Amino acid sequence: MHILQGIYNNFLFLLLFIGVKLILTQINDNFNSAVLENGNYDLLDVTDYHNITLIVSTSKKIYTGIPPTLKTTTEANLIKATSLITINSNFLLAACLGDAFLGKIDLTNGGYIPLLTYDGLGTATAL
Repeated sequence: MHILQGIYNNFLFLLLFIGVKLILTQINDNFNSAVLENGNYDLLDVTDYHNITLIVSTSKKIYTGIPPTLKTTTEANLIKATSLITINSNFLLAACLGDAFLGKIDLTNGGYIPLLTYDGLGTATAL
């Protein structure tokens, strides 16, 4: 009976310790919850080999940095299936756009140049 009393006391002490620890725990992550964009937009996959910290969405907006700040808005027809990769710190290569298979996006002004259209895939000719 004495052993059960000791286990019971240890269990109560453990519960009290965990309860106090949970009450006193405070998360200091400096994170402000905010909405990046209003609307039904998707974030796109960006392979960022140049560590520009890009965030691109189907709204055609390109953000950079943490916290994200708007860098530019592109003319490219971005869709949910679009994948992007940094060519250098000024250009993105985009695949599977709404109007072309391959295109180049200028990060300084959002300009877009289609490189290979879907029509060109059958004949394997680029623009």
